[in-house]
Amino acid sequence: MNLKNKKIQYLFIVFILFSSILVSSYVLIDYLFFANKTQKVVLNNGIKKIKERETVFKDFITDSEMTLRSIRELPAFNKYLENGFNKKGIEDIFLSYSKSNRNFMQLRFIDKNGMEKIRVDRRAQNGSSYLIKEQNLQNKSHRYYFKDSKNKPLEEAWFSKLDLNIENKKVEIPFNPTLRATYPIKHNGSFAGVLIINYFMEEFLNKLVNLPLYDIVMFDENGYIIKHYEPSKEWGFYKAEKYNIFQQFPQKDHKQMLSKKLLLTDSYVSSIIDLPLEGQLHILLKLKDSYVKEQKQENLNQYLLVATITFIISLVLTMLIVKQFSIILSKLENKNKILESIYNTSKEGIAVLNRDTKYLYFNQAYMKMLGFGEKELRSKSCLELTLPENVEESRKIYEKVLKEGYYENYERKCLTKNGKIKILNSSIALMPDKKSFLLTTTDHTLLREKEKEIEEQKKQLIIQSKMISISQLLRNIAHQWRQPLSIITTAISGLQMKYEMGIEVSKEDINNIVEIVDENANYLSQTIDDIKNYMHGNYSYCNFDLERVITEMLDMEAEIIYENNITVVKNIESNIELYNSKEGLLQVLLNIVNNSIEILKNNDGKRYIYLDVYLTADNLIVKIKDNGGGIDEENITKIFDPYFTTFHQSTGKGMGLNIAYNVVTKTLKGEISVRNVEFLTSDNENLKGAEFKIVMPVDLELFR
Repeated sequence: MNLKNKKIQYLFIVFILFSSILVSSYVLIDYLFFANKTQKVVLNNGIKKIKERETVFKDFITDSEMTLRSIRELPAFNKYLENGFNKKGIEDIFLSYSKSNRNFMQLRFIDKNGMEKIRVDRRAQNGSSYLIKEQNLQNKSHRYYFKDSKNKPLEEAWFSKLDLNIENKKVEIPFNPTLRATYPIKHNGSFAGVLIINYFMEEFLNKLVNLPLYDIVMFDENGYIIKHYEPSKEWGFYKAEKYNIFQQFPQKDHKQMLSKKLLLTDSYVSSIIDLPLEGQLHILLKLKDSYVKEQKQENLNQYLLVATITFIISLVLTMLIVKQFSIILSKLENKNKILESIYNTSKEGIAVLNRDTKYLYFNQAYMKMLGFGEKELRSKSCLELTLPENVEESRKIYEKVLKEGYYENYERKCLTKNGKIKILNSSIALMPDKKSFLLTTTDHTLLREKEKEIEEQKKQLIIQSKMISISQLLRNIAHQWRQPLSIITTAISGLQMKYEMGIEVSKEDINNIVEIVDENANYLSQTIDDIKNYMHGNYSYCNFDLERVITEMLDMEAEIIYENNITVVKNIESNIELYNSKEGLLQVLLNIVNNSIEILKNNDGKRYIYLDVYLTADNLIVKIKDNGGGIDEENITKIFDPYFTTFHQSTGKGMGLNIAYNVVTKTLKGEISVRNVEFLTSDNENLKGAEFKIVMPVDLELFR
């Protein structure tokens, strides 16, 4: 077999292998990057579907609140509360309300002693409403919803957990899902009873979980199933063998399901539904198995079709190319070295130019960069495609290459066939014949665009950071100013009222008002200075009242402490005046208390923060502890390290306690430490948590 036939045979094998690699690459890339794309899109759409169901449930809650409020505000009902007259008229109204809404299971009024006074029942959702006779009315004072209502805000609706209906202390069979809407009534300044609606929820829930592409699971805060695409698993808490979400998903999954507002994985999406119900309600959407199987089969059919077509085309092209190759092989022998250099040296764009920068040879990668065909590119020069702003610089570089033989990393802008501008980075070498240039070129367009995008993102992050600081500053000022502004407004309004009522306004009255306004205005001004110093980290030394600093710190955190139902217990030795950095101490206290607040957000029970402050002979001692469970022993020695955090990245970046450590040791001239402690509340309840201890000197000589 001669050399020519060997090359033809080799070329044939290469093309067959190429087609095999092409098919394999397509299948691999499609499987890795696109096979699950549809599934991911549908799962992402599941978030929207959950939001839609949340909205439907909220609308149901709102309608229920409006219904209860409309009954409560009836003049006839108020008269009935006042004197008990016209009970028959109220019963007819209750019966009309129940008939107008087929979802009503019961509509009741229970008086302040827990006795049913009016009750309308419906046995089935499509059944008729009827009034319960007086002799069959029951005492409900022992039921939890009546007891809870006495402790709820009056004249505000509240809602029970989504649960099964219970009759005579037994779960009704077949299961009858229900939701109880309760409205505590206030009359003559005190609790006067409750209005209660029990809803049929089976039909509502069935509509809520009916989606063509998804299997839906609803469960409570403890993971017990409420609704399931397999009906046998519904209401798992009431099964002989309890069924929980834990039994369907691995431990790492169900923990995240119960704790995260929204959880999106490759196979399902889970969310906490934001509703004013007793207890949490979760919803989980996963793709139906039939849909997933259908997608897999469709992908398989696609792979087979593409593989078949690719092999056929590759075979035909191979035969045509081999035939043409046998004709022109002899003509290409003298150009073999150049072709090998162009096609085999690098995967980058490669071109050979003459001394006038006209294109002689180039590879496919280079043509693809500029978008020109082979004939079009041969008719042009490199300088011709270079933007005018780079032409003169390019001439000088080519002249330099003629002298020095090489130039590397030259970046210029070039115009493509479709008029787009590309940023190309080239290394230029003088060929051995000294009459041509070899260019190896990389497209940097996307790289530069990405760098620009990253730079823009950095700017946006800086802006966001500034906006967050401004927002926090405004929030703190608004909170601090509320009371003094109220005092100023009240004082001036009182003076104005005296004037409008013709009451003589004395000089003493005016002086008193001026003093009040002046005192509170000074407080407002001082508040701004304090907050600005805190925000900007201005540390100065002065005498200050320690209890006032702690009060300011708690005022700044008042709203978040209240929102998270945290009890702050202060044991502060009175009349402690200290010479140190007020701003530094405020920043340290805020960082530690914020840390405790974040920890306590995960506590299901009572939440406490204790502040103990006292003097020793030489030092001031400040102790801050919580009942957050403490710090893992493996982490406690790293708690003050920079960027170390036990929180999620969205909550903290690990700098707060490190900043506190630096301020205490460098600015306050003190020491800070942390340990895990167990302690008792005033009710002898045993608690466990972390205790931060700050020791600050009282020796003024240290600050001179």
